[in-house]
Amino acid sequence: MALSHILLVCGFIHINHADTYYVDEGGTDEENCGTKEQPCRSVSFLVPRPILSADTIQLSGTIKDEKILFKDLDPITITGLAMDSATLEGIYPKYEENICVQCDNSSLTIRTLTLTETPESDDSDYNHTVLLKVIQDSVVLISNCRVIGRDHQNHYFSWIACHNGSTLDIQDTTFSNIKMKEGSVIDMHSNTSFTMSNSKVTGLVVEDIFGGFLWSRLTDQKKVIIDNTTFSNIKLSGYGGAAIAVNMSDGTSVQIGTNSAVEFVDCVTTNDIYGDSSIGGAIYLDLEEDFTPNLKIGPKVNFTRCNADFGKNIFINAKNLKKTVTTETLDFTIQVDEFLEYCGYASGSENTSTVAIPLLLYRRPHVNELYISSGENAKDHEQCGWEDYPCRSIHYAMSKVYDDYDYIFLGSGVSMTQAWFLGEGSYIITCPKGQASTELTVKSDRSDTLQAAITINADVDFRAVKFTIPEKLDHNVFLRAFGDRLSFQDCTFNFPSNDQHNYVLFESIECECTFDTLILSNAPFENDVIRLNNSKHVTLSNFKLDNISCKAGCIINTYTDKETDYKLVIKDSVFSHTINTDNSETGIVIRARDYNITMTNVSFIGRAPVPDPTAMSNEFFDISQNDDDDELCRWTSSLVHLEGCDTTMVDTIFTRAKVGGLSIKGGSLNIESGYFRENHAGSRKFRNARRNVHCEGKAQVVIKSLLGGDGTREHPSPWMDFGDCTVKSDLISADAALFYPTLTNITYEKKDGNYRLRFTGKYLIPCNVSAEIFEYEKGVEKDRKQLKFTDFTNERFAYVTIPVKELNVKKQFYGRLKYGRTGGDFSAAVMVTHPAKGKGGLVVLTVFMVILFIGLVVGAAVFIYWFGFKHRPRQGYVNIDKQAPANNSDSNL
Repeated sequence: MALSHILLVCGFIHINHADTYYVDEGGTDEENCGTKEQPCRSVSFLVPRPILSADTIQLSGTIKDEKILFKDLDPITITGLAMDSATLEGIYPKYEENICVQCDNSSLTIRTLTLTETPESDDSDYNHTVLLKVIQDSVVLISNCRVIGRDHQNHYFSWIACHNGSTLDIQDTTFSNIKMKEGSVIDMHSNTSFTMSNSKVTGLVVEDIFGGFLWSRLTDQKKVIIDNTTFSNIKLSGYGGAAIAVNMSDGTSVQIGTNSAVEFVDCVTTNDIYGDSSIGGAIYLDLEEDFTPNLKIGPKVNFTRCNADFGKNIFINAKNLKKTVTTETLDFTIQVDEFLEYCGYASGSENTSTVAIPLLLYRRPHVNELYISSGENAKDHEQCGWEDYPCRSIHYAMSKVYDDYDYIFLGSGVSMTQAWFLGEGSYIITCPKGQASTELTVKSDRSDTLQAAITINADVDFRAVKFTIPEKLDHNVFLRAFGDRLSFQDCTFNFPSNDQHNYVLFESIECECTFDTLILSNAPFENDVIRLNNSKHVTLSNFKLDNISCKAGCIINTYTDKETDYKLVIKDSVFSHTINTDNSETGIVIRARDYNITMTNVSFIGRAPVPDPTAMSNEFFDISQNDDDDELCRWTSSLVHLEGCDTTMVDTIFTRAKVGGLSIKGGSLNIESGYFRENHAGSRKFRNARRNVHCEGKAQVVIKSLLGGDGTREHPSPWMDFGDCTVKSDLISADAALFYPTLTNITYEKKDGNYRLRFTGKYLIPCNVSAEIFEYEKGVEKDRKQLKFTDFTNERFAYVTIPVKELNVKKQFYGRLKYGRTGGDFSAAVMVTHPAKGKGGLVVLTVFMVILFIGLVVGAAVFIYWFGFKHRPRQGYVNIDKQAPANNSDSNL
């Protein structure tokens, strides 16, 4: 079987200008032929003469010849007078090997000729001619020639064979229209050298293993040098290298395009004959030994529309590619030390590695890509992973093909059937080029011993990936990261609408995490959603969380056990509607310990907007708690719970959170600008009770600006419980009351041996609110009694029960409310009266009826008269000494 290799050999023949022999198709082979006047008919008749007195043989016309032997001659030139003036045709017997020209230990120049072949008969389908055979240290130059095949001709063996230490140099020559049934156009082996320049190869159809045009097929070659040459329209039905295939060994030099342009156009390798994958569309290089070759593929090499199953342009095979291909072996315009990443890397076996250079990657900026797809052309194969020949499964691609790359392109519909492990390296996992996003469907099981569906011990970026989670995920964790960095950008998660998920969605262990434009929605979790274990730097940007709940954990939960600087940055993010499947508010959105936290333009929204508390549905207030209990306004954790953290908040909103907006324990809190509004406690009876801020652990709090809030500026009812914390603010003090109740009157009635006092007012809520009554005599308060309310009704009424013997109703006595953190704040005092009887109520009713009936002027006068009458001290009625501000509604600060 013929073998084809391309070897460029620098062999230039010096030609002595002496007498010339002549061969003409009209000449005669006789004793004295060879002169211009009496030319020979064949070269083979002329050459065997014992002594040639001339070193040039000039051909005219079409010379059909065979078995021309140049042996031990130096130098000899065969030439035509001008292009198209002479053709040398090799003839041979049918089905038998024949050599037209053989150069044995000689120097031969073939110039200005057309070289072709002529079958024994016109209908012959096969040709066994070797047009030129160069052996035994010969040096041959083919210059300014045309090598042309015949139409419908199937050629066996090589057109040109160069063996045994010989040198072949091709200059300014065109090869065209050659069809090989077996063998390459040029076959080089056994310590030979090949050079080619200023030439063109086009229109080749070859059926062989390797190398359609050139096969340098043994490993002891000297050099292959090719410059300023175009290879076009070449098809190889074989394994690899439609244009060039070279077996390289120690001492071999391959240089392509190092000085001038070399073009490869439409060089295609398809393994139609042997039924296996094709490798190397234009060039195949086989580095079988463990050595450092002299390999230079220069900056002036270009490929256009070349193709193969693997390595559309170039396929390089080596036992130790990382050692073989180094910065000294290649001369690319890119950084040479990035060659492995630049062209792609694959592990064929334990000691074998393979590199293929796909068409779209060649001569582009450094990039190393792996493609995985669910399409028809996707197949799990040792050399899969290219754009047109992607792998089908993630598990196969990651474990069998590549171990070092930059981009992993996931086609839509790719499924995870086994646990996915990403080892050391740096990866960007995204959608194919030209797509906005891609979808990854998880179908993992516990057949793998890993506890996570995806385990990452690398630097990984997920970009524009839509994760589809199965109804049942048989893992404790969906994604666990041990590496240096984990990032999500423009990603979403689709959760099934089933019961609570019993796994952690993300778990980071000492990993720097970035969540940029990540969307999580509509899923109840049993445990933490995002768990950060000693993650030093975490950034959430454009993070959107909607209708996500955690039953026994937190949306974001941090765990730290080392003394170091931990940073959590949240910006331009929204956390909304954290509810449970039973439609009740749940747990903590963020729990952080020992972090330096910065929040900028972040919203924490507990429920859908309800502008009027009185109009809220009962479902909102349907919580399990004692509405009359003083614990109504005491809570220890909120949507955001921080322990030992140093936190700065800018433009941060907490609203509609039944569990509380913000709670801190120790550390420090700096609110540059905050907004707390409508964080209703969820009580059906006390709909104005709120939970904005709870502070303990002697934290240091600075409040510079409150945007909006509950209450007016003068009496904001901040609903901020600062406990033992230190507060620095011009807006609020550390001992400020949670809210400001107001009192309008106090009445009493006797029942079952007790007096029942009813306090009437606004915002009477059982949050550290009590009562005090006292006698008032000659401007002095005396005989104070501290009372505890027994029950409340709709924030308007509060009740106290006193034994009859402890209250002398014959005396004038008054009452007030006590409230605030320590009960040291007081409302205005009012007189305690018995309920009005008889005419008192009738008088009031009559007054209002008269006012409505008479005209405006008369009515105003009557109103003034009766108003004065109404406020005179009388039995069953009350005067108010002074009244605290009554506005506790949701107005702006």
